[in-house]
Amino acid sequence: MKIAVVHGEVASGAGRDEQDVLTQADCVSRGLSALGHEPSAVPISLNLESAMRTLVDLRPSMAFNLVETIAGKGCLIHIVPALLDALKIPYTGAATEAMILTSNKLLAKRRLMAAGLPTPTWLTVNKGDPSHGDRAISRMIPGQPAKGPYRPDRAGGGKALRAVQTPGPATPEATAAWVVKSVWEHASVGLDEDSVLFGANRERLMAEMNARRESLGGECFAEAYIEGREFNLSLLASEDSKGRPVSVGRGKPCPEVLPPAEIRFDSYPAGKVRVVGYRSKWDEDSFEFTHTPRSFDFPDRDDALLADLKDLALRCWELFDLRGYARVDFRVDGAGRPWILEVNANPCLSPDAGFAAAAARAGLPFTEVLNRIIGDR
Repeated sequence: MKIAVVHGEVASGAGRDEQDVLTQADCVSRGLSALGHEPSAVPISLNLESAMRTLVDLRPSMAFNLVETIAGKGCLIHIVPALLDALKIPYTGAATEAMILTSNKLLAKRRLMAAGLPTPTWLTVNKGDPSHGDRAISRMIPGQPAKGPYRPDRAGGGKALRAVQTPGPATPEATAAWVVKSVWEHASVGLDEDSVLFGANRERLMAEMNARRESLGGECFAEAYIEGREFNLSLLASEDSKGRPVSVGRGKPCPEVLPPAEIRFDSYPAGKVRVVGYRSKWDEDSFEFTHTPRSFDFPDRDDALLADLKDLALRCWELFDLRGYARVDFRVDGAGRPWILEVNANPCLSPDAGFAAAAARAGLPFTEVLNRIIGDR
């Protein structure tokens, strides 16, 4: 089968986070070739007419979508699946709507909130306030933690989740710390320990969000900082022994939840903020990179927590109508409550990334991972 491996064109001098897509494209192409397919790399730029001509001339049976940015902008990530929809070319991973909803962190958080799933409180700069212009802070009220640790509603067979949020004020003064994040950019772009602001009042948050906007790729927001443990749960389309999708409930595919991973903060000194920021992911010479190992080993006392994280990850898959593969990032606070930070619809497939590590832990060869992804579309 002829497969177009589409990815964002990488400009000269681009950062490590953008260059990584070339590693992904190479690994995926070699894996598809090993499966007997005919892959062709198709870099995508803002010249969409050229991209359309290339794809029409190539006439692929499908596309493997690795696009994370176009022209270095994460806010354009949904353009390629929309283009593929228009050309009627099947493609891997999330559909256009799901890509928009998950890549825009505020849209994702609002959808999580509406579904009763736990996501930290947030604040935004309200650009639509005519009386204050860009300097007005919009107060979001997604709720405060419910008492006690999160637990799924076992009466619902582990499917229905008991809401863990109750209405409450979301003011700067009521929250101990905030982390300023990009709305669209992923790969921890612009995120490091100085992004976490302790005891910030309204004026400081407003000033920080305005000051950091450019380095964060444009629109940004402040999210309540959850002090605690960090987990990643990867999901992969499942197959039974006859190669058919495994279905549950309403006949929708149920993915396999790969072994959960915890990002540990080894030897972090007292007072050092614990975030998985840009240095942790991309700067191999930094303290943060060398002291945030990924671990798949857990004591028995974490069994209930890991089961809850799995339930939440599956709910995210269903809520956003994901397909192929995905990764959900969590923080777990000191009371054992999980909080959903992000839902990654097309996570990184580089050999050293979390998804590949989880698949390897599950004993799945990379070719099997690719086979399941291209089979779920």
